[in-house]
Amino acid sequence: MGGLAPLARRRRGVVPRQWPLRHAAGRTVFIRNIAHASLWSGTAASWVDLHPANWDWSEGNGISDTQQVGQVLRGNVRQVRHAALWSGTAASFVDLHPAGFDESESSAYGATGTQQVGRASGRAGLWNGTADSWVDLGPGAAYATSGTQQAGSAFFGACLWSGTADSRVDLAPAGATSSSAYGIFGQYQVGFVSFSGGWRASLWSGTADSWEDLSLALTGSWDESLASDVWINGNTLYVSGYGYNLSTARYEALLWSRPVPEPSALSLLALGGLWGLRRRWASATGDGQ
Repeated sequence: MGGLAPLARRRRGVVPRQWPLRHAAGRTVFIRNIAHASLWSGTAASWVDLHPANWDWSEGNGISDTQQVGQVLRGNVRQVRHAALWSGTAASFVDLHPAGFDESESSAYGATGTQQVGRASGRAGLWNGTADSWVDLGPGAAYATSGTQQAGSAFFGACLWSGTADSRVDLAPAGATSSSAYGIFGQYQVGFVSFSGGWRASLWSGTADSWEDLSLALTGSWDESLASDVWINGNTLYVSGYGYNLSTARYEALLWSRPVPEPSALSLLALGGLWGLRRRWASATGDGQ
C-alpha cells in the first residue's frame, strides 16, 4: 500500500480534487515560505526534513514502511515538477522523472517499498526505484500499488492495472459519471464513485460488478464520502476515508470494517481512538476542514 496524507485535509489549499489521501505519516512543512517534504514517526520530535538540495520546493504524497514519494519543483515562472522518491533522508532522494518527458511534469503518489506509482504528462505509470524503470500504463494516474497491481483512474473512471497498459480493468459501475480508486490491498480496491452528484465511498474486488457503495452504511446525514485506504488485520477488513457530515457541517474521518471473507455489508465503526483524533483535529483547525 501507499498513499497520501493527511486524511481530512484533502480539500484545502492547492490540493486538487482528484488527489488521493490516505494513511501517510508525512507530507509538507513550510520553512521560510518554502515547502519541504517531511517525515514523522509519531511525534513532533521525530520530524525529518526530506527536502533535497538544488530544488526549490518539495512535497510528500505517499509512504510505505521504508520509502516516501512525492514531487520536487524548480523555478518560479516556468516550473519543473519531477516525481520524487526518498528512503528516510534528504540525501536518499531519487529523481524519478522518466526520459522523454522533458517538457512535462511528473508526480509519485504511492509506494510499497519496491514499487512506486504516479503519473507523467497525463499518463499513469509505475517505477521500481529509478527513472529508467518507468512503465507507461496509459492515460490516467496511478495512486496506489500492492506491488503487483496498481489502482487509479483513466478517462474519469476508476481502474486497476496489473503492471501493463493492456492489463487495465475498468472498475466504474454502470451509470457512473466519475470515479477513482485510491487504495489497494490484496484483492480489494477503494475510492469513490459519483452518479451526477456527491461522491460515494466505494469498495471493489477487481471488477466493476463487485462495486459496493460504502456510503449506505453511514448513519445520520452525510453529503459525500470517499474511501482512501484498505487493509486486513487478522480476520477483519478495514476501510478508512472521510465524508461531509451535514449535522456538523464539516468533513470527518471515517472507518468501516467487516469480517473477512463474509460478504455482509460494511458497518461504520465509532472507535474511541478514531473519533478522539477527529475531535482533536477539528478543534485544532477550528473549522473541521
